Amino acid sequence: MPPFFLMDVLITRSTAVGGVHLEAGETHDLSEKDAVTLMNMGKAVDAAEAPACPPKTKAKKAKKAKVVVEETETDDGTE
Repeated sequence: MPPFFLMDVLITRSTAVGGVHLEAGETHDLSEKDAVTLMNMGKAVDAAEAPACPPKTKAKKAKKAKVVVEETETDDGTE
């Protein structure tokens, strides 16, 4: 049986590993295989290389809808 290594990773996007939910911003010890898989998917980074305080994502603001008014002429020549 091959040796079992653990890697400390910082979760960057919420995901699930082995049926367990991992929230973004948390640090977990995962098997090397799971850690490498998440890092390749962009859902985790090596905790040793991660910044001390992960950057916060800004909430996207809803765009204002543009109002479009069309002018139409009637039979009597008024608009």
